Amino acid sequence: TQFTQEAKDPAPIKDKGWQEAVQAIYPLKINRFAINNADLTYIDKGPFKPLHLTKVSFVTENIRNVQSEKGTYPSPVHAEGVVFDSGKIKLDGNADFLAEPHIAFKAQLQLDDITLEYFKPITERYHLSMRRGVASTQGSIEYTADGTSIIINDLRLRDVDVDYIHVMTKTAPTEKITKEVGKTTREVSNKPSLEVKVDRVNVTGSRIGYVNQAAKPAYHVFFSDTALDIQNLSNHLKDGVARGRMKAKFMGSGPAQLEAAFRPENKGPDFNLVLSIENTDMRTMNDLLRAYGNFDVVAGVFSLFAEV
Repeated sequence: TQFTQEAKDPAPIKDKGWQEAVQAIYPLKINRFAINNADLTYIDKGPFKPLHLTKVSFVTENIRNVQSEKGTYPSPVHAEGVVFDSGKIKLDGNADFLAEPHIAFKAQLQLDDITLEYFKPITERYHLSMRRGVASTQGSIEYTADGTSIIINDLRLRDVDVDYIHVMTKTAPTEKITKEVGKTTREVSNKPSLEVKVDRVNVTGSRIGYVNQAAKPAYHVFFSDTALDIQNLSNHLKDGVARGRMKAKFMGSGPAQLEAAFRPENKGPDFNLVLSIENTDMRTMNDLLRAYGNFDVVAGVFSLFAEV
């Protein structure tokens, strides 16, 4: 309710000077502030399930109403808890609670066994149907008025089941995907105020698919038993080339391998890849064959080698 009222106020929060008001109070210091064994539920409007955290503990020290030098974080912070009954979150770092125009902090973050189903309403905005999956990661984050830096040392995804859904449009499926990827690339690539780097992404035991609902008949192609490894992923070209390797089964039967290299560029996607698929049971591809060739098969195998 308070946030809704603030949002209606035409004056930006950063111009209301609450930090100055706190600093103007007679010298104040909080030696230690702690929350123990808390149960927190965040409910958002829309189709989101409640975000539920249990066994939450939060401790910070040395909160003072004095202005700190830029880039210093005088208050140590520790937080941990249980997410969605099974996942765990842990944060250790330092904060400047009175930084302007908003709080600033630098911390190490660790997430273990976080279920991805909660993020389904978000992924659906980008036509991604996420049915299941578990994520674990560790890294660091720095959040200041000058920008945000997110450095992920290791991101592990397992048992992911996701499809990209193409719906009826005037443009071809590949053209639409290219435009969306290009738009996202231009927004984040080499942006000075945002640094995102992932040293390694590892995906195991997953199924990644594509559904074209605009075709007649609609068809579904996918890779199952996917093992994917990506290294040096970044939104800044200065960090060098990202490289990825994948092994999977195309349509559940054909052994497939992919090797790719990609670079963040402002003008759009910049990548090269080599894909090989062997001995796929063509009967699993009949919807695809009907959509583009107006025929189907009762037997046969499909193999492909492509370099882009």
